Amino acid sequence: MIVPVSRVGWSHRFDSVETAVSLLAVGRSVTITDLFEPGAIAVVGASRTAGKLGNDAMRNASGYDGPVYPVNPSGEGELFGRQFHESVAAIDDQI
Repeated sequence: MIVPVSRVGWSHRFDSVETAVSLLAVGRSVTITDLFEPGAIAVVGASRTAGKLGNDAMRNASGYDGPVYPVNPSGEGELFGRQFHESVAAIDDQI
């Protein structure tokens, strides 16, 4: 799942798409700008395994001009030159 991370510093670990949608709907408003011009992108479920959705999503997101964070609690090292993070909340940048 690709999660645009807002410029206003809001982030959360998503256990499922349903959780993400409900938290986005209740937690704060999301604008079209947040979706099409995010400050950063977190690819939740990023994977090293070619052919998996998480690998394809990360490859696509890697073309983004801003920060891109692969998120996977079992991921280690780097993916497409970017350090894995255990959760969106574990990303150290001020996003």
